[in-house]
Amino acid sequence: MSTKETIANHPRLRCTVVTADRPLFDGNAEFVVVPGPDDGEVGFLPGHAAYMAILGYGVMRVKESAGHVIRFAVYGGFVQVVKDHVTVLANRAQKTDEITKEHIEIDRKELAGIRALDDESYRRKILKMREAQARLSASKAPDSATIHS
Repeated sequence: MSTKETIANHPRLRCTVVTADRPLFDGNAEFVVVPGPDDGEVGFLPGHAAYMAILGYGVMRVKESAGHVIRFAVYGGFVQVVKDHVTVLANRAQKTDEITKEHIEIDRKELAGIRALDDESYRRKILKMREAQARLSASKAPDSATIHS
């Protein structure tokens, strides 16, 4: 079945994004992209097979039915797809409109202050670098950009 046939047979996805402390999004979507556990991304169209995986650090995109793209900086978690419902349980996440220049400057200062002297401090620095990169990438993404399928 082609992508166009899949969309015609399953006109939309339901997408829910939550963190431990708050819901971030619950609505219909044409397409959802999440950061994979390594460096890649995973995308979901209507009719996708059941799926569950660990999320990486990066930019999540939700293309709403009206064509508007909502972006989130996601910092780990899980994604599940069951019967056209994409559920993202993020360790932490931010909508791009919540990311400020102050966040980016705090990230820069925190990274400069972390000295990787042992395995634990090295691991903390790597995680902080991934978080800072996700936040920076999400904040630089144009609001009007489209998702190419």
